[in-house]
Amino acid sequence: MELDETYMLRCLQLARRGMSWVSPNPWVGAVLVNDFESGAKPYPKHEKILAEAWHARFGKAHAEQALLNSLPIDFDYAGTTLYVNLEPCAHVGKTPSCANLLIEKGIPRVVVGMLDPNPLVAGKGIDLLQSAGIRVELGVLEKDCMFLNRRFVVNQLHKRAYTMLKWAESADGLMDGMNQNRKVISGSESHHWVHEQRAMIDAVLVGIDTWQKDKPRLNIRHGLQGVMQANIDLPHVNKNPVRIVLDRHLRGQYDQESLARSDGNLLIVYEEGVAIKSPAAASRNGITKDVNSSLPDGITTITKTGKDIKSAESQAYLLEMPKQYSMPMLMKALLELGIGSVMVEGGAKILSMFIDAGCVDEVHILRSQTLVLEKGLQSPVWTGPLLTQESALGNDAHWSWYSPTSK
Repeated sequence: MELDETYMLRCLQLARRGMSWVSPNPWVGAVLVNDFESGAKPYPKHEKILAEAWHARFGKAHAEQALLNSLPIDFDYAGTTLYVNLEPCAHVGKTPSCANLLIEKGIPRVVVGMLDPNPLVAGKGIDLLQSAGIRVELGVLEKDCMFLNRRFVVNQLHKRAYTMLKWAESADGLMDGMNQNRKVISGSESHHWVHEQRAMIDAVLVGIDTWQKDKPRLNIRHGLQGVMQANIDLPHVNKNPVRIVLDRHLRGQYDQESLARSDGNLLIVYEEGVAIKSPAAASRNGITKDVNSSLPDGITTITKTGKDIKSAESQAYLLEMPKQYSMPMLMKALLELGIGSVMVEGGAKILSMFIDAGCVDEVHILRSQTLVLEKGLQSPVWTGPLLTQESALGNDAHWSWYSPTSK
């Protein structure tokens, strides 16, 4: 492996530390390296890596800015190389232009993993750097960089939330048995894997039937071995994903017990024309009919414009969608609410709606190799390209597919 690839791998490792905190921004890591042959003076120790950083929070310093802020104002950047997995931004928004910051510091060489996927800005950061006389190397571990930020790529190219489908099924292709008691299909290894995915996703989506029958928590509970290996010394701090329930006619129960299953915000999606008055509001206004008594008092109705519900204070929200809305329409609305990625966990009807609409970026099927149910709820029929078999998760086979945009 070449030296540039070694440091780019470190950028990718650092970038993962922003998971669950920076979306819908990309995951970005940066490493500043000393090139002894160019005469750079290492600080504070005689080591190859001089500084490293990552984008830690949405709206806060980008990886490049955080790295530069960690060094003394009078630091000598002569003979250094900066590695970053995504093209430095050329625009000023919540933070300064990273490309201009690198130019101001006089960094002579910059190695970039991939261009910004936004066609309106792609290449502008590179152009700024090269115009200032900085030597730029582009495309180091490009496929790895694109895969890490596959959610951000879909956000930028398709203007909707990235959509991952996941379900567990028995060896005979069933999701649940015939009796009332829910059957646990997958093993502990699969459960751990699912919770690792939840730690890296913005929201988990289920249908009203799954919400009512299974009473899911939709939070992060199990140990995150794979995630923690990627982060090494990062403290175990993850926030629970937003819980999304598709409840077109507001027939679900949303009491305090259901809200308390997770501290992740709850978003209930319904169709226009359905009454949404809470019991307390109905009592105050003297209204006694057309009231959904299961909605908690204080629930907030939101529009599809610019409110980031991942970090909002209220725990329960209502989102109105047009009648017979499509899944791509929903994913676009969710991105406008700051939700960049969604894991769809069921049930079969909801999963099939996404498959039929072609609104799928990633699929994972966890198939038990030992459990046979014989009768029960049929799993969704995957009609997309061939699935790839990944390493088994205990006694469960793991089949997956990623859209070409994700690779």
